[in-house]
Amino acid sequence: MKKHAFKTLTLVLALVMAFVIGVPASAGQLRASRELASCTVTMYADGNGKVTAEFTTVAVGVADEVGATKVVIQRKVGSSWVTAQTFTRSSYNNLIGQNRISYSNEVTHNGTAGQQYRAIVTAYAKIGSGSTSDDYTTNTVIAT
Repeated sequence: MKKHAFKTLTLVLALVMAFVIGVPASAGQLRASRELASCTVTMYADGNGKVTAEFTTVAVGVADEVGATKVVIQRKVGSSWVTAQTFTRSSYNNLIGQNRISYSNEVTHNGTAGQQYRAIVTAYAKIGSGSTSDDYTTNTVIAT
């Protein structure tokens, strides 16, 4: 009986600590700002050398604009990361949503199987005359 009570108490304390401290569940990070609440970014391999970067940007309220102003796909060369492709809001008009709290989208790069890739997403939110942008880096994947 004492062992069961101790295990239960340990589990309850662990859960309380997890909620109080907060445990990130993905490659996204939470950062406080006046307009930008969070951004979750993920990279995955699609096959045939293709890699896709997904993002979900969340504003603190209904935003005039929310999403990403830029997504840079990088390839690892030796110990360095080099730009493989850049998507900007001026050349790829599906990076920004208007009059909403959050916006999700993805971009795909035709890479080379066996190479390592990651993406840097510049998340953005504009509410009224204020705006915030911040960079978020995805996980690294190997193109298949």
